[in-house]
Amino acid sequence: MPVNKKKKKKLSGKKNFSAKTKISRRKKNGSTKSPNLVTTLRRARLLYAQNRFTETIELLEKLSARLVLADNNNALEYYRLLSFSLTNEGEYNKAYDITPKALKLNENDRDFYFVQAFIATSFKDYERTIECSSKFLNLLKKNESKNDIKYLSNGQLHLLYNYLGLAYKSRKDYDNAVKYLEKAIDEDPKYSHPYLNLGNFYLQQKDYAKAEEIVEKGLKNCSQVQELRLLKKSLKNRATISACMIVKDEEEMLPNCLESIRSWVDEIIIVDTGSTDKTVEIAESYGAKIYHQQWTKDFSFHRNYSISKATCDWIFIIDADEEFVLDDLPKLRQAVAQDDYRLISFNVFNVNKETGQTTSFLHSIRLFRREANLRYDGIVHNQLMFDPGEKALRLGISVRHYGYDLSPEKMKKKLARSRELLEKQLLEDPDNCFVHYNYVQLLRSGGSHPDTETCQLMIKHATRAVELSKGDKKYGEAVELMSLHQLATTHISLKEYDKALENCQKALKIKPDFLDALLSIAHAYTGLRELDKAEQYYKDFLKVREEYDETVEEVNLIQVYIGASYLGYYGLGLISELKGDFEKAEEYYLKAIDHFDKFRDVLLRLARIYLDRKDTDQALEYINRHLDWKPDSDLAHLYKSEYFAQNNNRIEADRYLNKALELTRDNVEVYDRAARFLYNMRESDRVIPVLKKLIELLPEATRNIKNLATSYYNTGDYKNARIFYEKYLESDPDDFEAINDLANCSYKLADYEVAEKYYSRALESNDKLNLIYRNLGLTRLQLGKTKEALALLEKYCEISPDDIEVELVIGSTYCQSGQYSEAIQHLEKYLFFNPNDVSGLFNISECYFHLGYADSAAIGYTQILKIDAEFQPAIARLSEIKADKTPA
Repeated sequence: MPVNKKKKKKLSGKKNFSAKTKISRRKKNGSTKSPNLVTTLRRARLLYAQNRFTETIELLEKLSARLVLADNNNALEYYRLLSFSLTNEGEYNKAYDITPKALKLNENDRDFYFVQAFIATSFKDYERTIECSSKFLNLLKKNESKNDIKYLSNGQLHLLYNYLGLAYKSRKDYDNAVKYLEKAIDEDPKYSHPYLNLGNFYLQQKDYAKAEEIVEKGLKNCSQVQELRLLKKSLKNRATISACMIVKDEEEMLPNCLESIRSWVDEIIIVDTGSTDKTVEIAESYGAKIYHQQWTKDFSFHRNYSISKATCDWIFIIDADEEFVLDDLPKLRQAVAQDDYRLISFNVFNVNKETGQTTSFLHSIRLFRREANLRYDGIVHNQLMFDPGEKALRLGISVRHYGYDLSPEKMKKKLARSRELLEKQLLEDPDNCFVHYNYVQLLRSGGSHPDTETCQLMIKHATRAVELSKGDKKYGEAVELMSLHQLATTHISLKEYDKALENCQKALKIKPDFLDALLSIAHAYTGLRELDKAEQYYKDFLKVREEYDETVEEVNLIQVYIGASYLGYYGLGLISELKGDFEKAEEYYLKAIDHFDKFRDVLLRLARIYLDRKDTDQALEYINRHLDWKPDSDLAHLYKSEYFAQNNNRIEADRYLNKALELTRDNVEVYDRAARFLYNMRESDRVIPVLKKLIELLPEATRNIKNLATSYYNTGDYKNARIFYEKYLESDPDDFEAINDLANCSYKLADYEVAEKYYSRALESNDKLNLIYRNLGLTRLQLGKTKEALALLEKYCEISPDDIEVELVIGSTYCQSGQYSEAIQHLEKYLFFNPNDVSGLFNISECYFHLGYADSAAIGYTQILKIDAEFQPAIARLSEIKADKTPA
């Protein structure tokens, strides 16, 4: 598949290529009249062949679904051209959604597995890549012509092999990775990507000779060789790299970090400042050189010590709660191979590990030449000290930081440690703007809704940071911008929107493309209900974010909203709601989900729109998605309650009341509805404690006693079930179902006389309940009342002829009582449906044997031995029959 347009990736959180994109991003234009289908499809194929993908899509989208789906072959051609064109345009979600529709028409059309494999690779869902690629290759092996012109994947096998190479590499199945990358090269020797991937693989494995061989081969065969030349230079001038770290009690995070660097750094230097967990043991397992120092409450002191122990050409700084993005290793190799820069700046993305959401971004110098003899300064939030005039190389090399995604307890400890050091630093260096900025950042980390006292403290230090920044040559512009944004967001928390606007506007005068200020000014205008201005700034934010390239950012600042396009769309949705345009709001909210599918606030906004429309199924989808993300959401529980209320199902409605209400254990309504839901879902173990509490709160509601008894029965606790059925029947003695259930408990407890008593009582209450005949019959069999039992079971079979198992019981009972002819008719019915059942065959054979039909009996016994050659009763009978036939 030729991908001629290289779309810039959005850092907006984890993408889900299987999610349905419900609102098209492309405006459909042109006549609504359907053109001739065959002519249009031919025209679309011609456009596709010319790589005019946008025109292909626009042409196809004019066709009516009814016209397209009238013929399967035309439908497949339509889906084929549309999915390939959308993929080439980078609209992966929409392209992927087409493929199951096409495969439903023809599950053997390999093109659509090719599209799925391509998209899965683009989203790095490599297990899916392998699955889809395997299906494609299996279909390719079939007798169908490999060169059938209808397939757009013809001639693209080298791409698929390259995908598989990447997929197996991610799985650490290196043999298969090499195999498929080599197959990609063999399939199309002029395609440069597998050479690069294979060369980098061997470089990562430190098999430099093999890497050089692959690169030389690629340079000889390919026309696009720029990246191969860079890789060759990297191999020729191979620089060594020391990774330097300081750690303490990092057993949880450290393995992920070291795994991301172990294959390409030349040495790992770790300074441990007093770990009491398995940190040192883990580090040793990765071959790290470990040095021990007592914690001095000075990060720079320990950082600099780690650097002093390094021996390689380059120093790489990484923390235990970070990981290097291995996809960027070729860029890093390129960086250390050049001679013009001593400083290499990385993109550091703060990421929520659970959701994949990027929560903030900054660029930071993490790689520098050891010969530069650089060191860090600052007891906390230490900074590398270098000449401000020295330029750093930016190549878009990335590190992911997970340090803000800790448990509440660990986060509390981390913040307390940082606060102690920052307050010490403020006393020692009160005129340092960067320290004041960091102190406000720490205060912001205490929660999304700081109290008024904390807000005033934040305003004090952010204001001071702005004042001090103006004379600071190193941090000045960045600190001023970030501190102005701190002021803006703090004033928004206090609902002081005019002051927030003032600070945002100051920031935008300095840096018009400052994403954080653009989004916050939109929030402030929303708070003031100046909706048109808010709408414009949300749109400005989205436009700037779309065009923003973090790899060329010159100001060394943290961008909080780098991955927050979803907030821009969410803001536009809120504006549309406030203007009463709920269809537009829906469109924006869906776009927000498209950018971050776990954004819980937008899910509930959509749910609210659908509930107001009485579109309860749609509402439920988004309520459930929100609850999957935040199970204790008050609002989600409330909305789900409303969903079930609209559908006349109040049981489920109260099941989803908020967690706080669940803690209010005297809230009868919550327990009642939760109990009804769990009971109907047959979650007996979970419903029992809820019902017990409900009975305690509402003893007059005897229905709950019956439900509790049934729940105990379903868990196999027949003793407690019988207790509560008896208690329930005190208030409702004529409930024949409960009487039957009480009898069932007694039967399960082998108390057959009591079971008979209650089954008889149930039958007196309602002789139309078929199962009572069966249950009472089986009980009387246990009590030896064979004649009465058989009469009841015969009656049951007349009413319920489909219960074949009872025919076996009746036939066996007749056989055991010597009524062989009566037994045969029931056993024959049973064996008609179960011809290989040994019990049924033996009983009917016994009947024939005792009736004197030895040959017929022998046939049955022989059939049994074909099924179970060791069945002794049949063996014995056959011996007996044979003996009777043997002359004396």
